[in-house]
Amino acid sequence: MMQVVSWWIAVVCVNLVANPKSLTDAVMDVTLVIDPFIEEYNDRTYLKCVTGEEAYDINFGPVLESQQEQFYGLSSDQVVVGDVWPEGYRGAMYWFRQSAGGARVGAFFCDVTGRGGKERVTAAKMKPGAPIQPRVLTTTVSAGESVTLNMTSSSEPADRIEWRKDGDVLTGADALQFRLEDVRVEDSGIYETYYVTNQTVGGGRARAEQAIMRLLVRACPVGLWGDECSMKCPTCFNGGVCHPRTGVCVCPPGFNGPICEKACSPGTFGAGCSLTCHCEGGVSCNRFTGVCPADCAPGYLGTNCQIECKAGTYGLHCDGRCNCHGGVTCNIVDGSCPEGCPEGYMGPDCQEENGCLSHPCMYGGTCHPIGQDRYYCRCTDGYISRDCHPG
Repeated sequence: MMQVVSWWIAVVCVNLVANPKSLTDAVMDVTLVIDPFIEEYNDRTYLKCVTGEEAYDINFGPVLESQQEQFYGLSSDQVVVGDVWPEGYRGAMYWFRQSAGGARVGAFFCDVTGRGGKERVTAAKMKPGAPIQPRVLTTTVSAGESVTLNMTSSSEPADRIEWRKDGDVLTGADALQFRLEDVRVEDSGIYETYYVTNQTVGGGRARAEQAIMRLLVRACPVGLWGDECSMKCPTCFNGGVCHPRTGVCVCPPGFNGPICEKACSPGTFGAGCSLTCHCEGGVSCNRFTGVCPADCAPGYLGTNCQIECKAGTYGLHCDGRCNCHGGVTCNIVDGSCPEGCPEGYMGPDCQEENGCLSHPCMYGGTCHPIGQDRYYCRCTDGYISRDCHPG
């Protein structure tokens, strides 16, 4: 079975098959994240649409029409536009409540309209423990090519296997592989695979246990782009795909550059290398998923080590506590306070009580801490003593 190590792994793709007249020539930078992607259900499942573009409108929805009634019936007050939390990215987010159940399994889209035009990205969420999983989450080919869609199974085969494309059953598709010859744009879509038994109506799909993947077919033959498919594409490296509308290389997560020739630099990952991670020791995170090989750097938490410590905490796992003057936030890495410690406290993170906390200096004397429970008083007459008490 395919091992998934992070919720950042998702079927993320720009529209490579759209009518050129419906969009501008820009390819907008948009990523759709499903959190969690393929793990045990928690209280909520989030769709997070992240974009660095100036967005005028962001909408979410299911790719398949059969899911629309379920989806939109749950959507009241469940969309937040602005910052995507807790990561703090720009964009919007939508959430399913736990009661949504199987409605959280399927393919979903995010439509972004902005200065650069309109772009749609999609992502798929599958149920944990589903007996069939896709070998890859998205496959992109050009018109006229042939392609095999591959699934893997982790259980004993049931009575038969069934495939669907965009919700419709595919006649004759009854194996873990499905071959398409001389593909056309119309072959693009969401493909689902699941086991069917004679005793179960609807099979694994009825229990939301289907494998889901997306096939994209470029509108032009290999190596060509443009309205008439007459212009030659550049060579796109590292799995990059020549956009049939613009001719630019659309890079997969983990790579950037005009021809996708550059891997993400340390500390960055994802589509366009636009997302950041913070790994212990400054090592690089996975350039596709953002997962750190060991632990998060001090000051950060989360699957991708992007969440800063809450105010008043710092350090590895945010286990440290700090106590800054005026209640200001301390440095999330070492706990140091930008405006010093409040009266009565000292130390790198202002956690150590000093002798001045009890205000021992009398008659207007000023207390000066020199260590934990150690201090001296500078009295109003200029003398130094323990408490400025006369005599």
